[in-house]
Amino acid sequence: MTPSERPKLEVFHRLRRPPSRLPKALKIASLVVLGLMVLMFAGCAWLFGGLIANSLERVEPTRALILSVTAERGFAPVGDPRLAEGAQLSPEALTRLNAGLAETGGALFISKPSCTAHSSRGAEAREGDFVTCLAQADFLNNVQRSVEIVWVRQRGAWYVDDFSMQDARAE
Repeated sequence: MTPSERPKLEVFHRLRRPPSRLPKALKIASLVVLGLMVLMFAGCAWLFGGLIANSLERVEPTRALILSVTAERGFAPVGDPRLAEGAQLSPEALTRLNAGLAETGGALFISKPSCTAHSSRGAEAREGDFVTCLAQADFLNNVQRSVEIVWVRQRGAWYVDDFSMQDARAE
């Protein structure tokens, strides 16, 4: 191929497509959508980070509460400072719980509680931050019970909203 037969560089330039240019409005819209997605992700991470911290924060207090309640043979019949205002634990249920604890005695062993946090907002009957903890407790006379404690945050502190025990074999 001789130099005169070779295509000129300007021909190659004309054969290439011009670079595509997105309209300015589309670029702005895509940046706004990307920014909103980042904010949503950060909000979810903040919310779930707080819930995880709440559930981890309640593990040792749950174990301590089970030990103290079983050693004291239950909650005080009226005005126990550990119970939340408007607790789900009714006076009748509290009486049954105290009677059950009186017959089993103190706990010998308590498994590490597993806690789950959730938050209720809006049209729920009860609003707030809640943590539900489950543990297995071994008592005297080879009695095993599942203990469920629901904590609620009120005025910046955690209180017991519900406390229930069931025979581990019944489950």
